[in-house]
Amino acid sequence: MSAEAFRIIITVIGIIWTTGFILALVMLFYLYQKMSILQASTNETVTEIRKVIDESRQVIKPVLQIKAIIDAIQGGIGIVTKITEMKKGGKENDQ
Repeated sequence: MSAEAFRIIITVIGIIWTTGFILALVMLFYLYQKMSILQASTNETVTEIRKVIDESRQVIKPVLQIKAIIDAIQGGIGIVTKITEMKKGGKENDQ
């Protein structure tokens, strides 16, 4: 192989590598722009979801308080029922 052919091969390989590198950089820049748009959209969506969750907590809180009161009343009624059953001798010993 002559020196001239070797120089031509090295030059062609260099041009191919340089072209490939420039194309890769252009594709990465394009991808970066698309990812920036996607990130902005995701941040906006997360902000909206947080607002909805905060609003739903304000609605659910009174309902949970009412449920807690009802559970406490049911527990109290259960205790009173057990006490009255013990005074009567229990359900099994109806006399």
